[in-house]
Formats: sequence, C-alpha cells, structure tokens
Amino acid sequence: MEENSNHPTAENCIQEAKRLLEQGNRVGAVAMLSQAIALNDDAVDAYFLRGELLLAMGDKKGAEQDMRRVLELDPERVAHITGDYQL
Repeated sequence: MEENSNHPTAENCIQEAKRLLEQGNRVGAVAMLSQAIALNDDAVDAYFLRGELLLAMGDKKGAEQDMRRVLELDPERVAHITGDYQL
C-alpha cells in the first residue's frame, strides 16, 4: 500500500523518523514525528517515540507532555515506564 509522496500519512512520517534515527539524526526524527502528530493527533506511536527522544535530548517538559498524551490514548502503553516519566 504505497502512499503518494505528495500526501504523507502519519505512518509514513513515523517510518521516516525511524530511518532518520537509525542515521543518528535525532532532530530530524523529532521533526518527522511532529509532522506525524500534525497529520493524526491520535498517533500514539509518534507521541511515544517523540517523548523518548525529547527525554534523551534533555527536554523533560516536552517528553512529559508527549507521555501524558500517550497515557490518554493508550494507558497500557506507559504502564512499564520507570520514574523518568512519573506523572
């Protein structure tokens, strides 16, 4: 199921973010995840991955906001998280 590159989907953006992350491009990955979220405000995978990246980059406030959204969308998803995200 190939999407038209002129109309990216949230899933396409998440996949591109993962590719960028594999190349060590955290900033680019965060930008792609933000685009995924703009396309689909319920993209729990994008919020989760962006939250992890933001925490790793030192943006605890941004990470907390993303993890709060993950908690709203999928409470089971954050059940395993340690004190790094205690809400």
